[in-house]
Amino acid sequence: MISIVVSFRQRAAQNTLLNRGVISLPFIRKLGCLVRFFPPGCSTVTPLSSVSLMRRRLIFASSISCVLLLSSCEPATQAKIEGGNPPVFSVWSGTGKLWMISITEYIDDKSLKPSQREHDLWRVDADGTESAQYPSTIGKITYGIVPRGYHQSVPSAGAPPSLTPGKNYSYFFASENGMPARGDFEIRNGTAVAAATIQPPCYYEEGGKEIEHPCM
Repeated sequence: MISIVVSFRQRAAQNTLLNRGVISLPFIRKLGCLVRFFPPGCSTVTPLSSVSLMRRRLIFASSISCVLLLSSCEPATQAKIEGGNPPVFSVWSGTGKLWMISITEYIDDKSLKPSQREHDLWRVDADGTESAQYPSTIGKITYGIVPRGYHQSVPSAGAPPSLTPGKNYSYFFASENGMPARGDFEIRNGTAVAAATIQPPCYYEEGGKEIEHPCM
C-alpha cells in the first residue's frame, strides 16, 4: 500500500495554517492530484511523493486560489536574507498575518532515509489569531529571537543551534492566504548569504519503506 509522506514540518504547517481555516485540506489534495504546478525553488514530484509535499501543497493551492479569486487573494509574503550570523531576514508584503517561521537544515547524505535529510533547527508559531502580526509590522526576523506574540516550538527549550559554514539551510515564512516566502542560504565568511536552490529527494512510502526515485 502506497501512502503520502508528510514530514514533521509539513504537519506543523498543517497545524498552523490548515487548522486555522486558511485553506481547505480536501481542496489541496484535489489540487495535488489534478494540478502539477511547482514554482521555481521547489522540486517537481508525482502527487504521491515528496519530502516537502505539504509545503508544495500550500504554495500551489495559494497560486490556484489567486487565479480563481484575484480580487480577494492575499499578496505573497516576501523575504530576503540581510546577512549576519545569527542571520537576519527582512519580511514584507502580504496583507495576511504571519503564522509560522521555520529555519531548516538539509543534509545531503544518501545513507540517510529521505525523510531524515531535512529537519527543523528553529520553528516559531503564532500564539493565536489575535497575537499574530503582519510581515510589514514585524519587519525583521533574527534567527533565535522570537517575535512578540509568537512562541518557539523547535527546539522545545533553549536556544537553537548555531549555524556553521559548509551546511545547507532554508527559510520558510508562512502567512494566511498568500503564498509563503522561502529560500536557501549558507554561512560564508561569517555571514548568511543566498545559496543555490536545494533539491530535496523525491520518494514514496511502500510496505513501511521509503523508496527514492528521480524527481520529474
